[in-house]
Amino acid sequence: MYWLPHHRALMAGDHILGDRPPGLRLCHASSLRYLDGFTQDDLRDALRPLLALPIELVLVSHGEPVVACGRAELERALA
Repeated sequence: MYWLPHHRALMAGDHILGDRPPGLRLCHASSLRYLDGFTQDDLRDALRPLLALPIELVLVSHGEPVVACGRAELERALA
């Protein structure tokens, strides 16, 4: 993850992916295998502090970016 405060943009890497309509979703559990027991629930817990940021844009490596209301979309993906 990389936070660009001036643009209120989160560069999400491979653990948060683009989803329709555009929205966000977490990566599949199989993508976490290399983390030796780290689960999607662990990922949700690790990412939840990001909700304190005033995120407007979410730039993902797979799928369409979220160009408005990024914090709300992230909150939906973590629910």
